Amino acid sequence: MFRRPALVLIAFFFLWLVLLLSLVRPPYFLFLTDPGTFWHTVVGEHITSTGRLPYTDTFSFTFFGRPWIAQQWLAECVMAWLYGVGRLDGLVLAAAVLLAGLYTWLGGRFLDHGLHWLPTAVLVFLTIVASWYHFHARPHLASIVLLAWTFAQLIDYEAGRVASRSLWWLVPVFALWTNLHGGMLGGTLTLGLVVVGWTGYRILGWPAPIASRRNWLFVVSLVLLCALTALLNPYGTRLLHVWFYLSGSNLLPEYISEHKPLDPTDRGDRFVLVLAAIYVFQLLSTWPHRPRVVWLVPLVWLYFASQRIRHGPLFSVTASLAMADMLPFTLWARWLKDRGSFFFTPTGPSPQPPPPTWLGVALLVLGGGLALQAFSCPVPLLGAGWAELPAIWWPTDHLDDLQHYVASERLAGRQPRIFNDMLFGGYLIRFVPELPVFIDDRCELYGDDFLRQFLEAEASDPAQAGRWVEQYGIGLALLPQASGYNRYFDSAPGWERHQARPYGPILYRRRAMSAEGHRRDE
Repeated sequence: MFRRPALVLIAFFFLWLVLLLSLVRPPYFLFLTDPGTFWHTVVGEHITSTGRLPYTDTFSFTFFGRPWIAQQWLAECVMAWLYGVGRLDGLVLAAAVLLAGLYTWLGGRFLDHGLHWLPTAVLVFLTIVASWYHFHARPHLASIVLLAWTFAQLIDYEAGRVASRSLWWLVPVFALWTNLHGGMLGGTLTLGLVVVGWTGYRILGWPAPIASRRNWLFVVSLVLLCALTALLNPYGTRLLHVWFYLSGSNLLPEYISEHKPLDPTDRGDRFVLVLAAIYVFQLLSTWPHRPRVVWLVPLVWLYFASQRIRHGPLFSVTASLAMADMLPFTLWARWLKDRGSFFFTPTGPSPQPPPPTWLGVALLVLGGGLALQAFSCPVPLLGAGWAELPAIWWPTDHLDDLQHYVASERLAGRQPRIFNDMLFGGYLIRFVPELPVFIDDRCELYGDDFLRQFLEAEASDPAQAGRWVEQYGIGLALLPQASGYNRYFDSAPGWERHQARPYGPILYRRRAMSAEGHRRDE
């Protein structure tokens, strides 16, 4: 039988291999199917090369010069460095190591509380598949990891495993989190809810980790300090305005898939519900023991996930951490204990968390892989050339045509203009930087009015594309197979359709241009 250090190392390498084998190559490619992966690296390159942060848009021709800030600027700088070292291979390697480390650590929490490795593997697997759809190489991964770490600190504090002074680490971590991703708001909310719960328990005379007025002042001060770190960013309150728009927009849940409510008919969303059922069952099975405050927090994240599925991974990690902590108090764990089952071995109500022995190995894997990629060594998994862009998803087949169009337009003294789907904006920003985009997925830049006009026209008035074509002098259109705008370009005179493979992206090109520089149909 393996000892715990060996188990967690085996788990780390297994998860790392599975993530790289299943999310980077056919058929899923999840690490590389989000357009933000591409434009985030471009923004980071601009910041690191010029030493200046962006304050206006420079990527689109529709909103060029409008106010826009790089709200995830620090994560974008990290992504730019990874891309500079290993290109796409560097990004996916870092994402795989980060996620493998996170879920190895989660599994270790179950092992520390006495659960056998087999049911631990099942629970970790469910946690992963309930979050799988959001495994993109982009800054949101930082929020999944940092919320899990924050929640674990609160769990350990309420259980008496760590002292008050360890919670002070939350303040610098939140300051870092502010500049990595807007999920810091969720961390602050979680911290505030836990402190409110502790206060309520104390008022009712129930056990809580705030045994004195001094303890209460400490945790309240901690919440305030962590919340104030939201202002420790180069954009000041402008950053908060962006966060509040993205979290409060009524348009995004209606049209953007990652913002949509949880859908029980969706296969991926059903795994969130399965994990939720297991969590609720385990919470109820702690009766008659009074639940700790931290055990109830995943219910809040389950509600948020039901409203916007992008919160599903945040529910998943908080639910797993809570289930590990409540494990010794459940009826079924006590039943296994009474029968001497090897599936549960009691370790006491508050086991001390051991040091993360796998962390050094994870850093070694990441550093070794980046070194191989920097020297263009084609080593499977670790080296260069492993990551692929799915041509059925991204317009890689049309890249030469796009670049040729830009060159010909500039040679003729005209500004290149393209009408593109939101999905392809990030790809164009990365791989055809001389071609300004019509739109991309920076929703805070375009705002609800323009986004609604674009998305509603796609569904009910595709001829609107023709009006934009004439307004901006557009000569190309790049759309996915399922776009409603294809109905216009397929029937409009003067447009040629090019599609390299079935179900792949479609490129439309206008055939002629007048001497005055305005587009005309043949």
